Amino acid sequence: MEWFLPIVFVVGFGVLYFVIRKETHNNTLNKRGFIKLIVTCLLLFIFVFGVVLLTNT
Repeated sequence: MEWFLPIVFVVGFGVLYFVIRKETHNNTLNKRGFIKLIVTCLLLFIFVFGVVLLTNT
């Protein structure tokens, strides 16, 4: 389990980087891109929370 969180951190950072890069136009993040960023953060949080909750029970 000690290997899980660093790997998820790196993967999550990569996913967020590509979401921001894809949705950035003229060095600004538009409203749709910001919503995608928030949804991506929430999905990553739910995934990590669920995995940690399932492994600790």
